[in-house]
Amino acid sequence: MITLHDLLPLVEALRRLQLDQVQSVAERDTNEDSYNYSHLITIRKTLARYNEAYAPYLNFDEDIAFVKQLLSDRANEVMNG
Repeated sequence: MITLHDLLPLVEALRRLQLDQVQSVAERDTNEDSYNYSHLITIRKTLARYNEAYAPYLNFDEDIAFVKQLLSDRANEVMNG
């Protein structure tokens, strides 16, 4: 069982991130103007860290996959001009 006290590190980590960008990820916003891509890398790493720490009670796999897709799309745009 996960208690509120157990979730405090996750809440603190999310608070330190750009909350509007975390919300955009949660809402699956594909508007690239919603994101700072260096922040997306940090969001992905944070979600992955807590995904492992709280498994199987919390699962951020879909969120992580969405961020990876955003980053991949951006990398393709940069590479293709």
